[in-house]
Amino acid sequence: MADTVNSDFLLCAGRRLHVRLWHRTGTRTVVIWHGVTGTCRDHDALAAHIAGRGWRVIVPDALGCGLSDWAQDADHDHSLTSYADMARDLLRQLDAPVVDWIGTSKGGGLGIVLAGAPDSPIRRMVLNDVGPTLPASFCTAIAKRLADPPTFDSYADFRSHLARFIERGGGLVDDAMLDHLTLVWGRRSDDGRVTYHHDRALAGQFLHHPEDFALWPQWDAMTCPVLLLRGELSPVLSAAEAEEMTRRGPRTTLVTLAGQGHVNFLDHPEHWQAINAFLDN
Repeated sequence: MADTVNSDFLLCAGRRLHVRLWHRTGTRTVVIWHGVTGTCRDHDALAAHIAGRGWRVIVPDALGCGLSDWAQDADHDHSLTSYADMARDLLRQLDAPVVDWIGTSKGGGLGIVLAGAPDSPIRRMVLNDVGPTLPASFCTAIAKRLADPPTFDSYADFRSHLARFIERGGGLVDDAMLDHLTLVWGRRSDDGRVTYHHDRALAGQFLHHPEDFALWPQWDAMTCPVLLLRGELSPVLSAAEAEEMTRRGPRTTLVTLAGQGHVNFLDHPEHWQAINAFLDN
């Protein structure tokens, strides 16, 4: 059945990653990699749609997120170089030498690192609101938020916070998606309050790895076709940088999502139509 989904826990480059596998017997493989504080559940609707087309879909929890391990080396583990080592090992174990890649935010940055390497496993890539650079002001702000996330008295309060947070970033989610994110992004702390479910060491990427946000060399080395989805109101990917991405590096098709900020969960049919057309080309 195309809608069959299972979980595995795989030791990848010395770190245990949780991965959801949709339609294991699919003849073509798509990887969906979430953003910096997301989980493998962020794109359930998209994964179910792609699996329903008869393809195998690999959706990992990145290190420090969801059910995957947290960092053993706080200064190194959350760099894109370390993530790339884990991703290559993951694909090797799942017998996926060639994949299509859908990367949201940090998951897209990881895709650029992989696709810019000589041994790239990526056939085609969808980038969801991410480019080769990141504004320094954004790096500073997100590092602070990751290292010291807020806590709340209840899941209801956490849900209200998420609604405000997503709205400030220009995100568009309906009530059902907000309920879903509340469950998969939140956890109870030891004192019974509710906070974000992620490793605080994720902040280390933004403090110790400036090379992760200077990816033009990798971009220029890429050869796989790219579909670039940019939120019209995105604070992460400027219109100027998105246009520059279409003029250099891989063959890139830019689609601007009107009224959308950072980041899109790709959970609506109009998103699927654009992705289907690109992957089928």
